[in-house]
This record gives sequence, C-alpha cells and structure tokens, in this order.
Amino acid sequence: MNLMTKGFSELQELSSRRQQTPVWKLPSGRSTLSKSAQAVRRYYENQADIKPAGVSASEYEPQVEELQRSFLMRPGCPRFSNRATSTSYLESTLSHSPDLSFNLSTISLSSQLNFEEWNAAFQNTYPLESATKAAGQLLLSKSFSGLSKWKSFTEGIVPAEQQRGPIESKIPWYIDVIREKERCLLMMGEKINRLSRCEAECARKDDVISILREEIENLKKHLELLRRESVITEEYSEMQQKGLRQEDMEKELLSGTEIEVASEEEEENEAEAEEKASLIKLREFQQMNQELCKELEKAKTDYDMATGAITSLQRQLAFQESQLRRAESEKEMLQKELRERGSQLQAMSAKFSSLREERKREEMMGIIERENYKLRQDIVEQESRLAEKNKLIDDLQSKINQLQAEVMVAQHHMQKQLCDQSETQSQVEALKHAEQQAKVALECISARFERFRSKIIQATYSAAGAKSPQAEISDEEALEAMQRIISERLDYHQMLKQKGVKVPSLFSSEPANLSSPNSKTTKKSPVK
Repeated sequence: MNLMTKGFSELQELSSRRQQTPVWKLPSGRSTLSKSAQAVRRYYENQADIKPAGVSASEYEPQVEELQRSFLMRPGCPRFSNRATSTSYLESTLSHSPDLSFNLSTISLSSQLNFEEWNAAFQNTYPLESATKAAGQLLLSKSFSGLSKWKSFTEGIVPAEQQRGPIESKIPWYIDVIREKERCLLMMGEKINRLSRCEAECARKDDVISILREEIENLKKHLELLRRESVITEEYSEMQQKGLRQEDMEKELLSGTEIEVASEEEEENEAEAEEKASLIKLREFQQMNQELCKELEKAKTDYDMATGAITSLQRQLAFQESQLRRAESEKEMLQKELRERGSQLQAMSAKFSSLREERKREEMMGIIERENYKLRQDIVEQESRLAEKNKLIDDLQSKINQLQAEVMVAQHHMQKQLCDQSETQSQVEALKHAEQQAKVALECISARFERFRSKIIQATYSAAGAKSPQAEISDEEALEAMQRIISERLDYHQMLKQKGVKVPSLFSSEPANLSSPNSKTTKKSPVK
C-alpha cells in the first residue's frame, strides 16, 4: 500500500468523523489489540449501531462552523487563500454515490497512483450516477456531509455571499480532463474486452483450421489410393481386350473347324469344351469389368467432392487468416494507445500532485493533531470505563468460581443420591421377590385353611341330630356347633360313667384322633 492509498483512507475517515463513528484498524506492526484499544473499538462500534443512518447535512452546519473557527483561531495557524480548488462539482457526484471508498477532494495527492488504481477509483462513478438519476431521488449521505466539512477546511474561511454564489464557477479545470480520460479508459476497456473475445474466437477458429487440415491430408491419402485403383482398372481393361482378341480367334477357329466336323468329331468335342470354358471366363471378366467401372465412377465422384471441399476450406482458411491478422493489428494499435493514455494520465497526476501537496499535508496534519487530542481524551475516558469493567469482570469471575464449586458439590450429592437410588432399587427388587414368595405361601396357607375349615364344618354337621345348614356358615357358627357337640359328648360320657358303664377315657383317645388328621394334612400338603 503506497502513500497515495494511505492518504485516501485517512482523508475519508477525517471527512466522515462527525457523521460516522471511526473504524479502528489494527496497526501494521502489531498482531493483537490491547484491552484499552479493544474497549475503545467496542465503544465506537456500539455508537455506530445506536446512531441513526439518515442524517442530513443541515444538522452538522453549526458544528462544522464551530470547528472551523476553533481550527483557524489556534496559535500558529497559517492563513490560507480563498482561491482554493473547489470540490462542489465532486459533491454532486458523491451525493449520487454514497458508497464510494475514497474522497475526490484529495485528487491532487494522486502523484503516486498508477494506471490500474486510477481505473479502479473512477470506474464506478457513472453507473452510480445513472442509477440514482433513474430512481429520481437525491439523498444526502454521510460522504456528502463529510465532503462538505472537508471542503470548508481545504478552502479556508469563505464569506456567506461568496458561499451563496454559483457553484459552477468553482469547478476546477482538471476535472473535465479527468472525466474525459475516464471515458477514454472505459472505451479502451471495452475495446480490450472485444479484442479478448476476438482472440478467443481466433483460437477456436485455429482449432477448426487444424482439424480441416487433418481432413485435407486424409482426403489426399484417399485420393492417392483411388489413383492406384485407377491403375489397376487400366490393367483390367487390357486383360479384357486380350480376352476379346482370344474370343475372335476362337470364333475364327470355330469357323475353320466347321468344315472338318465330319472327319474330326473328337477335336470338335474338345473345341466345344474349350469354348464353354472361354465363355465362362469371358462372362466372369465382363462382370469384373462392370464392377470396376462402378467403383471407378464412385471414386471419381468422391474425388470431385473432395476437391470442392478442399477449395472451400482453403478459401475459408484464407478469410479467417485475414480476419486474424486484422484483429491482431487492431489489438496492437489499441495496446499502444492504451500505453500512451496511461503515460499521459500518470504525467497529469504528477502535475496535479505538485500543485497543492504541501498545503494539503499541512491541513491534514492540523486536523490529525486535533483529532489525536480528542482521541486521547476518549482513550482516557475509555480506560476509566475499562477499569470499572475489569473490576466488574473480576467480581463476576469470583461469582463464577463460587457457582462452579457449588455445582461440583451438587454433582457430588447427585452422584451419591444415584448410588443410594441404585441400592434402594436393589432392595425394592429383593422386597418384591420376598413379597411374591409371601403371597405364594399365603395362598398355600389360605387353601389349607379353607380345606381344614370345610372338613371341620363337614364333621360338625355330619353328626347325628345336627341340622344341615341352608346358607353359608360363618366361623363363629361352626365353632358354636363344634363346642355344642363336644359338650354333649362330655355330658353323655359322664352320664355313662354315672350309670356304671365302663367307657374308655376321652383323653387317651384324643391324641390319636388328633394325630390322624394332622397326618392326612401333611400327606396332602405336598400335593397342594
């Protein structure tokens, strides 16, 4: 990046300082920004996001006048001439193209721009101007207001009457020259594009010509083969003539032999056989001759077509070669003209830069000093804010560490709870298994109890004198009936003893009676 491009970028930033927050760029010698620089950059980015976009130039007129007075009243300020080069014509152009990446008021600093940079700088002015005129709207952009502010510094203090004067009288003479050169450059660019297309077309036609030449060589080879075949046909014609002569001789011999037919039958038979063989050969030769004549006619037609195609291709080749030579000559002329125009443009840029380079440099240095002072103040404020933010960051970092410790403790408790939960799940599974076993045992016991109860009820109500139940019997009724039977038995036993009848005691027979049902139940329980 040379000095000219740096000057363009710096002047663009200075001209749009009030309308657009500055974009902080990283210095070339540093790989990363410091914390204070990062904070300043974030502050300006936030200000750029908050600030409205469509700001008119009328809002900044008091600020521009105040800055102008303060700048010109500073100690050691040089008094500039009021006959400076005006940029009002460029303002009208820039108002239609707000997205230009440079400020045209610094056109005199273009001594070190080459031809490619000038072409890249001016190639977008006319399309943008035509697009905005077609839309029919004239919007005051940030570049327009920045350019008006920069013009006030470059031209010095101008009276109000002179500011209200016609704008067309301040147009510099070299702007028309630059625009004319720009038009010439655009025309040359179009011609170069057309020549590049012609060059591509010529390359394509060269390929076609090479293909046609190969076809011509193949046709020549085919023609030589046909000529060789024509020699063969001549030999076949000679053989045919010889066959005709032999046929005439044979006819003469046959006419001579007719006189001696009667005397020489054997010779006649031989002559007939030879005649038949000669006729067969003659027919074969005639067929071959006809086939060769057809092939010769085909070869002649192919040869005529090939010669016509070759002549047409040769004519087309000559025409394309002439077009190629004409295009090459035009290309050389345009390249020569382009080099001459580039040298003229560089010479003009050198002349323009020598007119006001010193003055622009002094003005730019004054503005840079004032902006640097403001930036230092902003940096001090931002450093104080940065210290507060760093303190807040430290507090938040301590809170984050505390929360991380709490999270670790909570995770430890969670892991412990998961272990306890797994243990309780295993215990629950064991209890479920025990519950199932208890349910099975309870079902077995209930079944045995029901059988025992039914047997007791049967034994109770099967006794003599007992009434069979008509409805469902409860346990209390069955117990009362059993107790009544037992009491009646005891009474009967005592009555028999009182009468003197020998009766075995009830206590000796009861264990045996009790053991018998127990044995039955034990025998039936495995089956259950």
